[in-house]
Amino acid sequence: MFSDEKLFMVDGGLNSQNFTVYAVSRKGADENDGLFMKMKNPVKVMVWVGLTVNGPTEPYFIDEKNTIDSNFYVNKILPHEKREGNILFGGKNWVYQQDGATPHTAIKSQKWCSNNFDSFLDKNHWPPNSPD
Repeated sequence: MFSDEKLFMVDGGLNSQNFTVYAVSRKGADENDGLFMKMKNPVKVMVWVGLTVNGPTEPYFIDEKNTIDSNFYVNKILPHEKREGNILFGGKNWVYQQDGATPHTAIKSQKWCSNNFDSFLDKNHWPPNSPD
């Protein structure tokens, strides 16, 4: 299972890494759709999901008031992912993998994974190119 999170915003948000306007000046860029309005304090929700060969886990919705630190990750997300993985794999062995986000690499999180998953890829064994 590979797990990851995604922040969704009502206004959709603009990912400036994926949108480029070529122009010789700022004014030229603005005239060629380079000016975007952003909603102040948009409604947003973070969704966490694990992906497996047997399908996705049930999503875990994280209220925007919560901060995802190692405590939240260990107490809320990881138990959810373990439960969901066990359901999807019906008691068979499976491997847990995550990306390099700070809550994932925290000593507390790595220790929890080591103690609670039958098998997981620790931060020293993650592949160089994350599936996400």
